Amino acid sequence: MEKIIEVRYASGSIRNYQKDILSAELTELFLPVSWIEHAGGSTGMYNAEGYRPVTEMFGFGVKRKNGSDIAYSLSGYVISVIGAAMEAENRYLFPEDYDISPELVYARVDAASLYSAKLIWKSALTHSPEKNTAWRFSEGLKSLFGLPACRNADDPDGYIASMVRILSEDHPGLAALYSRIDGFRKSIQFSRNH
Repeated sequence: MEKIIEVRYASGSIRNYQKDILSAELTELFLPVSWIEHAGGSTGMYNAEGYRPVTEMFGFGVKRKNGSDIAYSLSGYVISVIGAAMEAENRYLFPEDYDISPELVYARVDAASLYSAKLIWKSALTHSPEKNTAWRFSEGLKSLFGLPACRNADDPDGYIASMVRILSEDHPGLAALYSRIDGFRKSIQFSRNH
């Protein structure tokens, strides 16, 4: 049985070419979607089969976990999103066109697809010309580390705080941000194994 998420969009809040790219599944960044047009806008029917909202995975009611485990897991999903966002730029879906927040991120739940995450499209409402795209994008990713599981984690080594600090740094682009987070994730892996 498919898990369908319906999202309504006001007329003009998403461009036709963006809907075409999303429905053709030309990028790995977004959940598969079909569109229903209606008076006043359209409805996106997202297929979230095999995915869970990160707000469930790292939200209230989650057993208290070790900070390194949470930072390692979340950074894997963050790397997945950044890598797919770099690819989506080649399809004319630019980070300044959409928002990222915990409610929009869905993570793959099967073991074969380690750390795969996808988004639901939400058009960016504001553009901040004084901030670069990587900064705005990283601010959205940083919000993932404000989820309850992160705030309540047992993190004496400060992995979650370090991840937030990395996402707060100035990055010249998505590739630099990807590289920095990937390096930090590898250092977490190394410290967990030794």
